[in-house]
Amino acid sequence: MINRIRIILEQPEYSALIQLSAQEIRTPADQVVVIVRDELIRCGLLPADKLSFGPDLISVAEVAHPPEELCEIADLLSAYGRKIRLTIKAMDEKHRQINCIKKNTEVNDLPNSMEKEEQRIG
Repeated sequence: MINRIRIILEQPEYSALIQLSAQEIRTPADQVVVIVRDELIRCGLLPADKLSFGPDLISVAEVAHPPEELCEIADLLSAYGRKIRLTIKAMDEKHRQINCIKKNTEVNDLPNSMEKEEQRIG
């Protein structure tokens, strides 16, 4: 029986996973299976012999260096991830500044709005 789980990774973790999966020539999903399996074997929860399913058990030391093109792709993905993080930080800072300006405007306009409300009421 095969079970599925969903995991959420921050961008630095995901970039590292992409880089490792490129180095070991696996898909990111297969790389996660290998990482989890290795940790379960290390903890003694799974037998150390090769299981009959999932990606092959290959240690990083056994893998030849990936082709230069794959290294370039991994570097580009990592750089793209950094660019996304910086963009999100900039957008968050801009959003925070806009909210501060709005709140300051509301506070400064509060006496006028209270006066107008008092005139309207009575």
